[in-house]
Amino acid sequence: MKKRIVLTVFSIVCMLTSCKPMTYEFPEVSFDSTIPTVSVDGFRMQMSARMAKQVAEERGYKINSKYSQFTFDDIAEGVPGESIVGPNIYLERGLLESVMLQFDYGRIESIYYNNIFDSRQQAEELLELYLARYPQLTLEKETDEGYRSYSYEPNRFASIKALIRMIGEKNWRVDISVHDRNYSQSRRNQELYEKIEAIRRRY
Repeated sequence: MKKRIVLTVFSIVCMLTSCKPMTYEFPEVSFDSTIPTVSVDGFRMQMSARMAKQVAEERGYKINSKYSQFTFDDIAEGVPGESIVGPNIYLERGLLESVMLQFDYGRIESIYYNNIFDSRQQAEELLELYLARYPQLTLEKETDEGYRSYSYEPNRFASIKALIRMIGEKNWRVDISVHDRNYSQSRRNQELYEKIEAIRRRY
């Protein structure tokens, strides 16, 4: 992302020094009221790293250092050279339940949760809880084997997804994910705007 910004700013300088009119369209952001209300086992969009650490400790999650790039403290203190998708933390509670949190600008941008049950009824109960809580979720795909997926995508940067499927001979897995890049994109838009304005004042 930083490389893209540098290239964009460089292009703008070239246009300005060539006396050509400057045009640049910032990626459009849109904030949906449902996404911030989604709670996945206590984790929410735009939650700070320190608050997420507190939730993880209260809920009994442990960081899997094999898959986690950083700790909550690393992110809270600021991670240098963040990629466009931001750093992530992979949490586990026991052997069958996990959460992956992706951060950007020090706050949660994506939550990926999965839980494996030894009975279909338990899995269905968890899924039904989310379907009742977020009626915006609509059925996308269903198969005879019991696989069902649901989604709600209010705009290109945000979504809620849920699915249930059988794994192995008798276990059932429920996946729930929430994603919203509008907040970080709005920050990037502002940063790029400020860079453009600084260049414009210089020339």
